[in-house]
Amino acid sequence: MQTEMTTGDSSRPVRPAPAAYRGKPRGFTLIELLVVIAIIAILASILFPVFARAREAARQSSCLSNTRQMGNGVMMYTQDYDEMYPWMWAGGAGSAHVHVPVQQTMSTNYTIWAELIYPYVKNLAVYQCPSQKFTQAQMPYNTFPVAYNYNGGSGGPAFQSMAAVENPANTVLLYDGWTMDAWWAPADEAALMNGKPGPSIAWTEGTWKLVRRHNGGMNIAYADGHSKWANRITESQLTNASDPD
Repeated sequence: MQTEMTTGDSSRPVRPAPAAYRGKPRGFTLIELLVVIAIIAILASILFPVFARAREAARQSSCLSNTRQMGNGVMMYTQDYDEMYPWMWAGGAGSAHVHVPVQQTMSTNYTIWAELIYPYVKNLAVYQCPSQKFTQAQMPYNTFPVAYNYNGGSGGPAFQSMAAVENPANTVLLYDGWTMDAWWAPADEAALMNGKPGPSIAWTEGTWKLVRRHNGGMNIAYADGHSKWANRITESQLTNASDPD
């Protein structure tokens, strides 16, 4: 038998909850659900960029290993070819490729620097940056896709003797890029690597990002074979002249 309850200051009866509902857990209200969703969204907006940077840091490390292996390949090449750095590219109609991986079917007549050092690298994956991969169709003149630029501009180490490079530890050999060679004038090439329009070439953000693809900078192999990440270089680092800075 149910009894009526009254409050101290009111004569209106207060009926207790039916026995079937006593102790039953209460569900979330719409406002509570919206608050939880908002909190999750805020946490996601904070954590996702952190995860993205962590993934890019891993790709940057892998790419740095690539440049180091290519730099070592160039050093071994120089020991076999009278201490001469590889030429950026050579060839034309009727020319033959000197080193073509067995699994590749070649339709071009250009021998690029990456092909010259392939016997020392022996791994096509080294030529692809994990942050920017290219296909053969995107590079019809290349022996195989290469995601790095070789410093073949005026005054650079390409096809020069090691003795001609005054400060090899500070002279750019190759770096993140998209072409078989970097044939531009040092001032334009330096502008590209620093994310600026060049004096003769109006570089845009699209081209900057192909080079400055790792957290606002790029991985560089230097003329002595070592590699490191950098976000700024000087024009003289692209030439064989001494640059102590």
